[in-house]
Amino acid sequence: MKKIRTSLAKKCFIFLVSSFFRIFLGNVKGIDNLPKSGGYIVAANHNSYIDHGIIWMTLVKHLGYTPNFLAKKELFDNPIKKAFHSWGGAIPIDRQAGGKEALTWAIKALKEGKIIVIYPEGTRSFNGKLQRAKTGVARLALAANVPVIPLGVQGTFEILPRWKRIPRLKKADLFMGKPLDLSKYQKTQDSPETLRKATTEIMEQIASLIKDTYPKENMTVNKAKETNTSERNTCPDISLSKMIKGFQKTSLVDYPGKICATIFLGGCNMRCSYCYNKDLAVNHNSLPSFDENDILQFLAKRKNVLDAVCITGGEPTIHKKLPEFINKIRGLGYEIKLDTNGTNPDMVEDLLKTKSIDYVAMDIKSSQEKYDHVTQTKVPLDKIKRTIRLLQDGKIPYEFRTTIIPGTTTLEDIKAMGEWIKGAKHLFLQQFKATKTMINPKIAKQRHQTESEIKHYKQILEKTIDHVEIRWA
Repeated sequence: MKKIRTSLAKKCFIFLVSSFFRIFLGNVKGIDNLPKSGGYIVAANHNSYIDHGIIWMTLVKHLGYTPNFLAKKELFDNPIKKAFHSWGGAIPIDRQAGGKEALTWAIKALKEGKIIVIYPEGTRSFNGKLQRAKTGVARLALAANVPVIPLGVQGTFEILPRWKRIPRLKKADLFMGKPLDLSKYQKTQDSPETLRKATTEIMEQIASLIKDTYPKENMTVNKAKETNTSERNTCPDISLSKMIKGFQKTSLVDYPGKICATIFLGGCNMRCSYCYNKDLAVNHNSLPSFDENDILQFLAKRKNVLDAVCITGGEPTIHKKLPEFINKIRGLGYEIKLDTNGTNPDMVEDLLKTKSIDYVAMDIKSSQEKYDHVTQTKVPLDKIKRTIRLLQDGKIPYEFRTTIIPGTTTLEDIKAMGEWIKGAKHLFLQQFKATKTMINPKIAKQRHQTESEIKHYKQILEKTIDHVEIRWA
């Protein structure tokens, strides 16, 4: 009797859920591309919770039975949600543990001829565009030796983006591509490069179905391989979620003329003695981190309040995944301001070429002769000079900033800097401010330049720079 009741309840569930999601389903194209037999993976882009319903409904109608979905375990955290997703064929994945248990089950199920739906991107898009995918889809397909059916979902972001709770009454379309045979990758399936290539092939097929562009590996690769200490803190492979060490939800001063949020990234490739945030620059691993997705979700909800986002540090450009993060924020409709020390002109140039940033603030630490002394680093001045040229020759607003360092900055330094960045649009002279968190607190005991001296510096610089302003401490 219990089985009969369960079976009846499940049939009612299928009827009711299908009826609801039928409201949002538009055209379905390529359904005949689904294999007639054998196990296979359906790999779809992920924009909305609506994706689950219309894909599930379409496959149940075509197959006559419920396919399986790999879903985050958080969707099973209470009895009602657990029953709902279990009846819908969802299999919980512990993403923190890497999902090994569920993947083992999935490999066995595929070999037994079952069908599994997976979202390679791992989470819903923040802007309706394709995101960089994880390689789990390729790993699963190669381990089970089954084909992958690319599925393009179009229109669900407009129905229910991740920051909305009530769906709009619009239609979404499904586009199914031809099966992808990944057997050519079998011999080297344990190689990270192979898994990435296979995943890219899958995602590019999805992109072609919905006429989108799949983001390439990473926009910027540090081409130079210098061994000097300015490269000591590059973080090419670390998730930005581990490196976001501060988040200010609202600022009226970090982006000129804009209300912005400010994101602080940990780590720096310089050791400026006057730096007022030692923990952020040097001891960032001891600081708690902010989750990237939580920040993006907050920004999505604040689009009507905030104008822009400022990304600062530390030094943001030491993080190889910064362009990818910026594009996610930009996709939400925000303008972007980047604070930098200018040591990564390759990344700055890429961000300028792709119109990913709208304003740059670059620190000019001192005269060229004193750069190594001030930053306590062997600085690649050719890179600093190239970043300066990029900004001066570019089309977006920028500013240069120089802190007047007690016992270090001299009139000769100011004259030399004025000639170095001659023709610059904006330079801000920043009065030194002592804090307890400085890298070298002894700097505060040196003789401070007087207000009249700093004003004289301003007058000297105005001879070669369009606009010079003093930011008093």
